[in-house]
Amino acid sequence: MVVSDRSAAENVLHNVSYYRLSAYMLPFKERDTTGCVVDRFAPDTDFATVYGLYLFDAELRLLTFSAIERIEVSLRSQIIYQLSHKYGSHWTDNAAIFRPSVTRTNRHGQKYFIGIYETLRDHIAETMLNAEAEEYLRHYKNTYVAPANPPAWMSVETMYFNQLSLICKNLAHDYDRFPLANYYRLPIGIFNSWLHSLNNVRNICAHHGRLWNRDINIVPDKLPSSVSQPWVADPTRVPRKKFYYTMCILQYILHVADPTFCIKQKFENLLAKYPFVNLEYMGFPADWKSEPIWK
Repeated sequence: MVVSDRSAAENVLHNVSYYRLSAYMLPFKERDTTGCVVDRFAPDTDFATVYGLYLFDAELRLLTFSAIERIEVSLRSQIIYQLSHKYGSHWTDNAAIFRPSVTRTNRHGQKYFIGIYETLRDHIAETMLNAEAEEYLRHYKNTYVAPANPPAWMSVETMYFNQLSLICKNLAHDYDRFPLANYYRLPIGIFNSWLHSLNNVRNICAHHGRLWNRDINIVPDKLPSSVSQPWVADPTRVPRKKFYYTMCILQYILHVADPTFCIKQKFENLLAKYPFVNLEYMGFPADWKSEPIWK
């Protein structure tokens, strides 16, 4: 490997472990006659280019996290709006609207319940113990004696993306699940699958994991077609484990959740900054810009 600026390279390796950086070296390694990677760099491989790929991935995580943030805020709003209209201000206290909890037995022989209802109740109770962190929770706690839990438009605002996804998946009735999925122009099953996968991608971003050249381990379901808004022309040829399919999902949902968030333009700006990035490693087809969803 060519190290044109030794001091800069040493500074990078003081702050980014070699093992972490080595994942970004793979496309610059030579291969033997069978196609297997060998422990030797291709001629003229430069450390600055490898580090540039690492920086590209860091900015890609920020872009992805920002896109998911828009979806999370929208999803939270829809859950609050739709379920509060149907079941009142404190539907989070109503076990009947959720799928039944499952009984488990611990190693001491004691039975306990596990399910979304218990998960939400525990989360709200813990949040209220630390209510000083949010002014609106502090106001509720200091003003009202009952109900002990605040209304849904307060309590759901404190929930994580994973909990929002579980609410959508574990509502007891299709007539509650369908309007949420339909708002984002999706069938119920695919809607739940995409939320589950996006939560995983969100966690990867939050923990500074690698998006570039990664197989997404929670694979989102395939949307065969869409008549309500643009989608990819042939979903069967898109590898759903790669980031490209995730970016298509983000674009599809953002059409509803935040049409002003131009993820394509932001991504193209990122590519202009790092022109050496090979998109094939992320599952992008050569003609991706001509797909209906990106026009």
